[in-house]
Amino acid sequence: MFTVLRRFSIWLTMIGEQIILRYKSSVYLISIDFLFFFIRQTQSLIAQSSVYLMLIGAMIAASDDLTFNWFGYVFLLMNNLCTAAQGVVIKQKLVNKVKIKSSI
Repeated sequence: MFTVLRRFSIWLTMIGEQIILRYKSSVYLISIDFLFFFIRQTQSLIAQSSVYLMLIGAMIAASDDLTFNWFGYVFLLMNNLCTAAQGVVIKQKLVNKVKIKSSI
């Protein structure tokens, strides 16, 4: 079950990017004098499906795990939330840095 809960940090990061960074399902490019401006960034369907497939595989692998440690699972879920938040914040800072450089 530890593996399943650890894999949720990747899924939480993907969901956080969709909500906070407002990723859409398509890419829009504007070309002005050979400069490309990305209006919306995307997460491809292949990337999303691979994350979901990884989660399903981890759940199947951990389905015979009968041990339960509430204390460990709570700390692991808090770790997953912090890891996902860190990934989203770093991605947000990088996107803002690229936007600032392209506007100069």
